[in-house]
Amino acid sequence: QTGYAQSLAKNEISRYKQEKELQRFAKSPYPVHRMGKEVLLWWKARVDKYPNLSALARRILAIPATSAPSERLFSQASLLLSKKRSRLTDENASKLMFLNGCWELMENTFDLDGRPRKKVKT
Repeated sequence: QTGYAQSLAKNEISRYKQEKELQRFAKSPYPVHRMGKEVLLWWKARVDKYPNLSALARRILAIPATSAPSERLFSQASLLLSKKRSRLTDENASKLMFLNGCWELMENTFDLDGRPRKKVKT
């Protein structure tokens, strides 16, 4: 049970440090909300002072804000699911979209003879 007690103690200490870090940040005069594109650099520069918040901010802020994947999916769906195929069930339409994605993957991975494509070093 000493291992369990030590684990609990470590968790409490970690939680206490995180709470203190959050309190320090809340009281800080830094205008992080006005940093714009430089906000990731701001957090990187303060990783020693706010290690937990910095890691969390980098994880969240590094996510690209783009709609390209969803737009690509809708474009592919409009090509596959036309008025002529209006009698397709939802399940079959979903399977058709899946197979189309698999086909593109296979084309990019293998040549016409079924041999793996050589990777080009960039």
